[in-house]
Amino acid sequence: MSLEANIVEVTAHNISEHPQAICFINPKHEFYHKKVDWLKDQFKNGLTIKLLYLKGEKKPIGFIEYVPGESCWRSVNAKGYMFIHCLWTNGKKYQHQGLGALLIE
Repeated sequence: MSLEANIVEVTAHNISEHPQAICFINPKHEFYHKKVDWLKDQFKNGLTIKLLYLKGEKKPIGFIEYVPGESCWRSVNAKGYMFIHCLWTNGKKYQHQGLGALLIE
């Protein structure tokens, strides 16, 4: 099966167009806007969020969030490396299709 994928990078400028980038928190949730503000601040430190869309799917079926090691807010020594906070692909329908590898690439 050949999948037609589109990866969208979420930034401070387009985050409102991609509410799924907020760790799939419902935009009506009371803390949603606090998370958006926090993410916008983290983009300045190199935070990168990418959503994977497939042709024919309305919602993203994959997600990656990573940051330069020196900006990681977890206790790691990873200067010069990228630290992946979250890597996710959805459902059995698309298992073993290389979507996680595509996001990492």
